[in-house]
Amino acid sequence: RVLNAVPGTAIIYVRSRKRTREIAAMLSASGISAGYYHAGLAPEEKEARQNLWKDGTSRVMVATNAFGMGIDKPDVRLVVHYDLPSSLEEYYQEAGRAGRDGLPSYAVVLAGKGDKGLLSRRLAEAFPPKETVRRVYELAGNFLDLPVGDGYNQVFEFNFTRFCQVYGLNPVVAHNSLMILSRCGYIDFQEEISTRSRLMITMQRDELYSLELSPVTDSVLQLVLRSYTGLFADYEFISETSLASHLHITEQQVYESLLALARMHVLKYVPRKSTPYIFYLTSREEPQHLLIARAAYEERRERMERRIEAMKRFVFAGDCCRVTAMLEYFGEESKGPCGKCDYCRAMKSLRASEKPSAAPVAGGDVGGRVDSYLEKNGDCDIDDVIAATGGERVRAEVIEYIRSLADDGAVRLAGKRVSRS
Repeated sequence: RVLNAVPGTAIIYVRSRKRTREIAAMLSASGISAGYYHAGLAPEEKEARQNLWKDGTSRVMVATNAFGMGIDKPDVRLVVHYDLPSSLEEYYQEAGRAGRDGLPSYAVVLAGKGDKGLLSRRLAEAFPPKETVRRVYELAGNFLDLPVGDGYNQVFEFNFTRFCQVYGLNPVVAHNSLMILSRCGYIDFQEEISTRSRLMITMQRDELYSLELSPVTDSVLQLVLRSYTGLFADYEFISETSLASHLHITEQQVYESLLALARMHVLKYVPRKSTPYIFYLTSREEPQHLLIARAAYEERRERMERRIEAMKRFVFAGDCCRVTAMLEYFGEESKGPCGKCDYCRAMKSLRASEKPSAAPVAGGDVGGRVDSYLEKNGDCDIDDVIAATGGERVRAEVIEYIRSLADDGAVRLAGKRVSRS
């Protein structure tokens, strides 16, 4: 509904890589061109998706916070936060990517009651109990088969997914434990170091002409030979994305063609991969000897807690202008309500409609009158409910009450229709 109401380029921010794919697919299925972006994509894939979005081929970019830094696109009309950021600092930076050309643009937050709990859980996951952190350190050493006293100044490839599976660990808790250990100076955990694909031709040049290949595989081989020099002498870095784009085929087809050529001993192919690493800054210690510094744990936890509480107030309090609330958080002076945010618009509408009612409204409080009306009328238009329970002077209050009923599952909303569940 938001995207249909606001034309132009948009960014939708989410908190997980999986969700970038899911929402992009949902939008595409609804006829809205959308791509997705996250840190796990290969560099050439990131660049290709970013360029499609920048030139307008893809209208919407569904992304984690890895997207946006250094993006010079002034005509973004809409930024939507599908998942709440953990701080107003994050929100301000991300929402600020809309309307840099000075034209009207929108920042929309989608939030429900459950998001308060999600924000609180983020704090608990970001700072697991210290015993959990020590346990993760011990298990990482066991996973790498590293004896106590060894490992100083050594780098180890670390299959993080496999590590969590082997020991039944919550990936978020395990990841944040490793980050705390990094801040404490015991290890340096590099979440993902991407290696580019590379290949080398092993078959003699004159033998290549006698190969019997499928049309797709043959076209891939011919393009590789034309595009990269030195393939017969050493490994060369290649881009499956670039090859696929030139040939108008999928990256999967390029990948399968190169694997087929490798099986035929035409070439040696090392596909790209993203691998986490652990660099031991000290020799492995017994877990009970680890000192988790206050600066790396308590002080950071307190800072994150303050930021999360501020984010909750900004989204859920709804008792003042959003811009004023943000300026006060950053220690700046407000020049008065902005007149544009949802709160200001609701107040403007309320003031404009504050007139004596044509007839007194019977009944108790607004919530009670809404309940009574819905009980008698079942499925009805929200404007009818407002008109019957006090008119425009209680519009904001009626809408807020109906939303709370919907959050609790007591009613169903479909556009401007409301009905008892």
